[in-house]
Amino acid sequence: MRLFIAVNLTSEIKNAIQHALDRFPIRQPPWRWITTDNLHVTLKFLGDTPEELLPPLVDCLAEVGRNHRRFTLKLDRLGGFPNLRNPRVLFYRVSEGAEPLERLAAEVDRILLDRLDLPSEAKPFRAHLTVARIKQPLPEKVAARLGEAPPLPGVSQIVSSLDLMQSELRREGAVYSRLKEIALI
Repeated sequence: MRLFIAVNLTSEIKNAIQHALDRFPIRQPPWRWITTDNLHVTLKFLGDTPEELLPPLVDCLAEVGRNHRRFTLKLDRLGGFPNLRNPRVLFYRVSEGAEPLERLAAEVDRILLDRLDLPSEAKPFRAHLTVARIKQPLPEKVAARLGEAPPLPGVSQIVSSLDLMQSELRREGAVYSRLKEIALI
């Protein structure tokens, strides 16, 4: 099973993001947007995971949930990794809730390493919401217009859970399904 751990978004946030992307300054971008249904904040990607690890994995995540309070997640402007001049990933920045997300991701990473010997993340966690992946370097004119992307003022939600997700790769794209929702306190 191809698994990851995420914070899923409310339909209100997904709709606000879709509205912003519909008004994006680049009409036919040289990338594909992530489908609205698949938008989420990834806390940890597990990849191919044996099914027998599901029960202890859920137990570990339940313990994490008992250690973290609900918090507000707010998104604002477009960013890019490594930057907007030459992005490989486009994302919306987390303007509120980045620290609780970082603590949540760190504890998930630590407990899964300690209890299940699942490898730690190679890169430090940076709170963001990916909206596109870019395969080819962008023409300068296109990259220069990324700064014109509409922000998401007032777009927020209460994060009350983290989710164990399954990703099924299909020809038409990935399909995500929630295997378990773990409540925060």
